[in-house]
Amino acid sequence: MSKETDTKDDARDPFTEQWRDQGFRDPARRSNRPGPAALEADYRAWLTTMFPAHFRGLDEFAPHHDEYWRHVWEVTLKKRPAPFLAIWNRKGMKSTCAEATGPVLAALGKRCFGLYVSSTQDKADAHLETIKDMLVASPLGDHYPRLARPEIKRVATRTIPGSWNHAELETAAGLAMTAVGLNKSVRGLRRGSQRPDFIILDDIEDENDSMLVIQAKIERLKSGILPAGAQNCAVFFVQNLIHRDSVISQVLDGRAEILLGHKKSGPVPAVRNQQIGASGAGPARRFRLSGSPTWVGFDLAACEAELNLVGLSAWQREYQHKVETPYLGAVYPAFDERYHVITYSEFMRVYAPPGANAVRGSRLSTQHSALSTSRPSTQHSALGTFPHRGYYNFSIDAGTTLGHPGVGLWNWRPAEGMPNSDCLFFIGEICRPRFPPGKEIEIVSPLRLGKEIQDKERAWGITVQWRQGSHEAALLRNSFGQDLGEIAGYEYMHVDPIRTEDGAKGIAAIQDLLERDDSRPHPFRVYPLGHPKAGEPLVGRPVLYLVVADGQGELYFDLETGELKVRPALDEDGLSRTRYEFPKYRYPTRGQGAEAAKPVKMEDDAMDAMKAAVARCKPFMEMLTGGERHRLEYQQGMTRAASEPDPVSQATAAASELYWLKRKEREEKPADWAWGHEFFGDQDEGELDQLERLAESEEKVPDWWEGL
Repeated sequence: MSKETDTKDDARDPFTEQWRDQGFRDPARRSNRPGPAALEADYRAWLTTMFPAHFRGLDEFAPHHDEYWRHVWEVTLKKRPAPFLAIWNRKGMKSTCAEATGPVLAALGKRCFGLYVSSTQDKADAHLETIKDMLVASPLGDHYPRLARPEIKRVATRTIPGSWNHAELETAAGLAMTAVGLNKSVRGLRRGSQRPDFIILDDIEDENDSMLVIQAKIERLKSGILPAGAQNCAVFFVQNLIHRDSVISQVLDGRAEILLGHKKSGPVPAVRNQQIGASGAGPARRFRLSGSPTWVGFDLAACEAELNLVGLSAWQREYQHKVETPYLGAVYPAFDERYHVITYSEFMRVYAPPGANAVRGSRLSTQHSALSTSRPSTQHSALGTFPHRGYYNFSIDAGTTLGHPGVGLWNWRPAEGMPNSDCLFFIGEICRPRFPPGKEIEIVSPLRLGKEIQDKERAWGITVQWRQGSHEAALLRNSFGQDLGEIAGYEYMHVDPIRTEDGAKGIAAIQDLLERDDSRPHPFRVYPLGHPKAGEPLVGRPVLYLVVADGQGELYFDLETGELKVRPALDEDGLSRTRYEFPKYRYPTRGQGAEAAKPVKMEDDAMDAMKAAVARCKPFMEMLTGGERHRLEYQQGMTRAASEPDPVSQATAAASELYWLKRKEREEKPADWAWGHEFFGDQDEGELDQLERLAESEEKVPDWWEGL
């Protein structure tokens, strides 16, 4: 190209030679350009003129598209705008809008150097290829010729072409974009001394991402991508929800602690007020869809065809943002947080003693150090205490790593005569290393874990009847049963081993408990404000509940979608690990579509602890008299004691079981307790104290045990 032609093109270009290296537009020359200046006043006219293959008509913009492009047009040169979240359905023009954003910002003279970030480098490269096609194969070059061709740098008498490859592009107008995959190193994202002044996050999620992968992506955004931006950097995040713990979900509810103060559009489903029916069977089965599509470009006929193509589960999750629905092959498809999660305040409205005030807040402050040797006071619990009556138990799946953490669950069964005595409540969780994982390395050991367990129980004012642990329980038994009691302010703890067969029993038992009776009102929840039935009891009564801290489980009515939803868990006070695993716990599909016989062994630590707990508790939840329950407890206790490896350990375990049974005799005094006297006679308070000491002793085998 001749120098004369080059000068002519530069006169029409939105960038001057003086500003081109930095990429900023010279506002003084804007009025000299015909055509584009008039179009730039109307984003619909501009987009349909410059990219007619992607934006087909002025009337094909949905309200959420208008929200996005108004935000882009309102971006100013020097000021950092609020991050924008476009949470739209699949095939809702998320990527099309994101890909057009860079050329738009450059043409308007507002930004010049951007990062296009995706989950993998290949995905980011593919998006950049689309942007190149938009630049060179559209009418954009007719109005902004230098924006549609690669940069040619002049060094002395030589010309050097700028970057125009699979991962980078540099145009003659000064627009530069770099494709970045979150699976690659994100260092060195500057362009000389220039930092990116806009960042686009698109397609960074995957349905099968584990929480470790999700947290790694969040940390990479925190430490590598977002800090690389200039002071005026504009951030655009386009994504469907994928699932309730995805990056965008955590940004949306604040758990990720990034992109705070954002503006958002959505979540926007493909169809509002959808109704799905089905006809036929087998290969002839077809779904029928009705409702109001949110975009004319993806009308009802196209939506119905897509539903029949991808199936109901994928449609609900990817196109309707129904991330609460169970995964395909879910072990517990009946689990529904709207019914099975209740807050501490809701729980205490039923179980608080008359005149007592339930304290709202987080379950247990983590300010108390696990290294402390003093007995912590209950002031570390902002939640308050739990009922004195009833049966508290603890199960733990032992571990010490992020891939296999130690997850323990406390459960409570109401005593006979208390409300909902047929129900089981999981009231607490401990997960070490913590979940969701933080950036700092957390030291985990059995002793630290044991101290934190007792700290929590003391803060809640509960006394645990029995404890059980996974196959690593031998390690816990040594630390909890021998070393923990030697630390001032802490006591020895006996841990029963979890039997392998309890896993299969626990799955079936949990499935039974999750079933709800839709003919009965929920004993704890009412329809929230905004709902047509606000204030009335929620319809549907299950018998298994997760009790979580206030602020981490409230039922609310989403006015935009017209659905009941639940506040997400933030930490273990909200039983975050348990609630994370419940919907993901599923049977994997083999290569040819056959379903495996056992659930996938990944991120199942809370489920393992719960299965063991429910397998042990379920028999006591039947309609038994007090004496029948105690007889069953005695039989199970003696069976566990007999499984110990030597006579001394057997006697110690048996004494521990008997001690708890006799304590309940003293507290409850059931009428038919006399069944146990044929073995042990009438034990007074002194004998009970002796039995307690024996439970903590491993010195000799008592005569009565040898007799058994």
